[in-house]
Amino acid sequence: MENTASDQAPVQSLTDKLAGMFGYPGDEVPNDRPDGTRIETEEERAAEAEAEAEAAAEAPAEPEDVEVELEGKRFKVPKDLEPAIMRQQDYTRKTQELAEHRRTLEQAQEAQNLALMEKEFAQSIAAESQQMAQLDSYLQSVNWQELHDAPVEESIKTFMQVQRAKDMRDSLKASIDQKRSEFSRDFSTAMEAHKGKVLELLAKQLPGFTRESVESIREYAQSQGFTKAAFDNIALDAKSMAVLHKAAQFDKLQAEKVAAVKQATPTVKPGASNPMPQQVRDKLAFNKAMKSARTSQEKARLIEKKLAGGF
Repeated sequence: MENTASDQAPVQSLTDKLAGMFGYPGDEVPNDRPDGTRIETEEERAAEAEAEAEAAAEAPAEPEDVEVELEGKRFKVPKDLEPAIMRQQDYTRKTQELAEHRRTLEQAQEAQNLALMEKEFAQSIAAESQQMAQLDSYLQSVNWQELHDAPVEESIKTFMQVQRAKDMRDSLKASIDQKRSEFSRDFSTAMEAHKGKVLELLAKQLPGFTRESVESIREYAQSQGFTKAAFDNIALDAKSMAVLHKAAQFDKLQAEKVAAVKQATPTVKPGASNPMPQQVRDKLAFNKAMKSARTSQEKARLIEKKLAGGF
């Protein structure tokens, strides 16, 4: 008989199996650690694999992305950058608020400067205006009939005084008119520049505010009893204009609500509604009669009437 043991394939060791699976020849199975030391047993290999898994689990995760809003758009950025971006946005917001506050102060200062210009102009012509008023009073007091009846020498002397007074008054008036013209030109230029800055400030503070909004505010102010002069003064102050604008918008919104309610409420025409059922009418009539009854006998009769079908 033939020896069958020689026909059977030899039993492979674990090392040979690993070599066959991963393509390593013979005893060249990679069982070395990164530091060059050998892994001798399967238990050591399993412990090494577990340690590597734990190290991988404890490794810091990649930073998550978060969504932030910047200049009206949304972006995804690493979470670590979010605090820096928020600080930058807060800084930008505070800077804008400070700039707006500065513009408000500048606008108020310019309004004071306009008032100061008017005061200084009035002071600059005060002496001449007073002198011209005195000359006007003197010229109006001249009695030309008495001057005609007076002696010739006295009449001539008085006439010359009157003429000098007229010449002096005309000279003063010319001087005042020239100063007023120069002031009006400079004041108008400063006024237009100031109004432009007020509108610019209002456009930044109030959504949808334009130059056309000024006219609607003017109409609203007049409807509330403000005179033209009063509104012209208000138009120089951004805060007052903002208050008027908001009041106008509020009243407009309230009026639209009232109009919408009126439009939504149906008009009930006489005879158009469903008639009240007779049973309901009878019940209401009985209750009213019972309330009007003064004695128990009257109430008893009403009850009898109801039972008899009278109600």
